[in-house]
Parts: sequence; structure tokens; C-alpha cells
Amino acid sequence: MKLPDFAIKTVSLIMGVKVASDTGEPSAGQAVTHFVENNLQDLVNQFSNERQAKRIKDVSQYALNGIKRRLENGEKLRDDGFFERKIDRSYAEETLESVLLKARDEPEEKKIPYLGKLFENGCFDSSLDSGTLHYICKESENLTYQQLCIIKIVNEKNEKKYSFRNTSLRTPSLELTTIQEIRYILTPIQFSTLLEIIALGGKGYIMYDYVWTPLIESDVIKLLAPDTLEPLPAGETFYEYMNLKSLPEEDVLPIVEALS
Repeated sequence: MKLPDFAIKTVSLIMGVKVASDTGEPSAGQAVTHFVENNLQDLVNQFSNERQAKRIKDVSQYALNGIKRRLENGEKLRDDGFFERKIDRSYAEETLESVLLKARDEPEEKKIPYLGKLFENGCFDSSLDSGTLHYICKESENLTYQQLCIIKIVNEKNEKKYSFRNTSLRTPSLELTTIQEIRYILTPIQFSTLLEIIALGGKGYIMYDYVWTPLIESDVIKLLAPDTLEPLPAGETFYEYMNLKSLPEEDVLPIVEALS
């Protein structure tokens, strides 16, 4: 299965039209169109199976549908050099390749629309420099879909959409000393959410306060008062540029219930 020709041609044409418009040289735009098209097709040809090709097809369609909709609504592509060729490639091409490769190898396919949104936003938002785009794209492969849901929840907590408990997830009277012991007093979704929050805190996406229990020494055991969860800049960046606001409520609500 190949990435549909319309997807390759559309992305190539967007970049070519941008260059032609900026330079006033139709020939320059045509050159960029052909260059991008050839590079994308070479990348597509590297796919080893139909599942990978389907992921690339899906992420391309999500991105292109969003770009098309915004252009039809009168939005303008960014004009800060994102589409200009640097030696032989533009930042737009680099970003697109990064997004395609991440989507190709992403087993949690629910994440794919949000990778497409990242490229779409990169085409319009000049505050998204190439370094930030590559950072988000690279880090996205290290985040689970459930962690993306948690990032959404934490970013929207102050909108009063959710009500979280202000006491620890554990039973205070139990003196536990290991994460294995905690597992048996929490529901499976509470336990996995706890682990995901610990991981996100360690990576600097969110922060939270401990519930202090003097009889227990482990920081893991002192965790966690859900009402104290707050986003950090990295978490806010992912929320905004991957459009995590649009994550389905049916995927978010079980986690909210685990924290309530």
C-alpha cells in the first residue's frame, strides 16, 4: 500500500505555491514542488508493510484535511522562512518527514491524528520553530496515549471541567512500603494512572504535591493528591500544538474517575 498520490502532491503543491508566492518566481515554486514530491515518494517506498503504510496514509490525511480547511477559512501559511529551502531542504520538509516516520512506527494508532495536527500547526504558526517541532515530534514517541490524556486533563483542570480528590489515592491507614503493595489496594486504572503521572512528573510535563504520611518513607507511597496536579511548560506545549483538547471524552473520563 502506498501513500495516496493526492497526499504527496498536495503537500508538495502547498510548499511550491508558498515559494512561488514569496519569491514571485513560478519556476522556483515548481522546482520545490517536484523536489518535495520526489523526496516524499522515496520515503514512502521505504515502508515495509501495509500497517505502516496505513499509518502514514492516515497521518497525511489528518494533516492535509486540517491545512485545507484552514486555507479555505482564509488563514495564511506562515511567512518566516519555514517553507524556504535551506541548501536542499526546507524546515517544512524536515518536519513532515519526522511526522511521517513517527506515525509509521507508532503502535498506539490513536496518537496519529495528533501527530498530523502538529504538522498542520507547523505550517501556520510562526511561534513553532523547527527546534520545538522536532522536540515535540521526538518526545511524542515516548509518551503513551494515556499520558496524552493525562496532559489534557491537567491542562484543563483549572477550567473546572473536572473535580479531583484532595486526598491521597491510597488508604491512609495502610502502612505500605512498595509500589507492588500499592497495586493491590488500587483499581487497575488507578494504578496505571499513578505510574503514568509519576513518569510525567519525572519528565517535567506536570507537577503535583505529595500527601505527607509520616509513617511511610517512600515518596511513591506519599503520592498523590490529584487536586494538586498542574501543567508545566512542556505539558502546556504538547497540549497546545498537538491539539490535545480534542482528545475524545470517552478516553479521558475513566482517568478522571480514577482521580476523583
